[in-house]
Amino acid sequence: MFAKKFTLALSAPIILTTALMTACGSDDDDNNSGVSRAAVKSNYVAMAAAAYTDSVSTAETLQTAITAFVAMPNDETLEAARAAYKEARVPYQQSEIMRWDETITATHTPATGGLASIDDREGQVNAWPLDETLINEIIADAESAAISADSLATENGGLTADQQVEIALIEDPADKQAKIDEYGEANVTTGFHAIEFMLWDRDTNATGPGSRAAAEFVCVDLETTKTECRNGDYLKAAAELLVSDLKAMQAEWTNTEAGTLAHNFLESDTGIDYMAQAMASMAVGELGGARLSAGLWRDLTAVTGEIKPGDHEEEHDCFSDLSHVAVYYNFQSLMNAFYGSYTKLDGTTVSGASLGDYINSIDSSLYNKIDDVLQATSKNMQIVYDAGEATPGKSFDQIITDSQEFYENTVAERSAELIAVEAAISELAKIEAIILDVKDALSLVAVNADAIGETD
Repeated sequence: MFAKKFTLALSAPIILTTALMTACGSDDDDNNSGVSRAAVKSNYVAMAAAAYTDSVSTAETLQTAITAFVAMPNDETLEAARAAYKEARVPYQQSEIMRWDETITATHTPATGGLASIDDREGQVNAWPLDETLINEIIADAESAAISADSLATENGGLTADQQVEIALIEDPADKQAKIDEYGEANVTTGFHAIEFMLWDRDTNATGPGSRAAAEFVCVDLETTKTECRNGDYLKAAAELLVSDLKAMQAEWTNTEAGTLAHNFLESDTGIDYMAQAMASMAVGELGGARLSAGLWRDLTAVTGEIKPGDHEEEHDCFSDLSHVAVYYNFQSLMNAFYGSYTKLDGTTVSGASLGDYINSIDSSLYNKIDDVLQATSKNMQIVYDAGEATPGKSFDQIITDSQEFYENTVAERSAELIAVEAAISELAKIEAIILDVKDALSLVAVNADAIGETD
């Protein structure tokens, strides 16, 4: 329901050596250099388990901060909850590289109560864009049932009464399903961004985040029909659901018993292929496309004959202006996957045999191509992150504003941060080109290349 495609133009294909095209066997085989696919997969599971465990831990901290804020709404408790939200984005954004699990879920039979797919659940955890209007309508409907984690999960992505009537009149089954998917994707009301919206409110300017006041949560005498009380109920329910969802994701990667995604991944002959597909999807469809490029004004005259308009709300964490954190750690997930290392919240690292090691053992020139792209992109992503963290900083929506200024004013110059974003987008496109080119070498028999680049 929550998947949509965003494809960027690819750079010219990279021709691989004959050695790479013939060196790979089944997923259980070792190559002549001694880098074991099994070791690469085992380390990947360890990194996934650590990332999801950290995600649960920070989400629980966020839930505690939200509970304290709703119990005593003031500027101090509100800022504490906002700080906890920012911290929670760090590990979760790094976990998203593990979400594209189509390759290993094709034959996946989940354990009792387990998830069939991480990517399916992601739509409830981190899907974007959020439907703020629908959230406000749920809160304003004082005659409806009490707000709870269960009620939010049931309503997320659901159809409004008017939408149901419209869909009922569509006769063609394919058109009917397409419209259901369209509305379901639009009606997102849960997850990180629901919490973000409740903590900051809409971002109506291009120079700062939303400015929701703590007073909007002051619930006098627990009047359950009062908006301030239902605001608190919604925020607490969203936090409860988020923790529950992340625990379900964590369980799939911290338990290697039969019926879990970790088990299926370790047993899969296409586990390495899954890692390559995930890198391609994150590099272009998700990070380069939906998160870095979507909100920028872009010169598309060579393609469409016009300038693509931007919108400062077309950024992933637009309410809080923390998009620089989201995109930086999404990129870090690419680095983690390729180099085989994840830094936990306590500062320790989980590391071992990596996808990069495996590729390097077969064709060092191919490894160097990917390494060069990642290192170049890393420098640009650091520029964006540092801009957002500086005091005073330049948020991602200000970078988007820079892009508008540049294309509307012929004498304007690109800022250093805008140059960094555009360079990162171009570099990330090269990753997809390389990964798609090695799909035969890595036996990507179970991967639909057309699906690479799907995003939430």
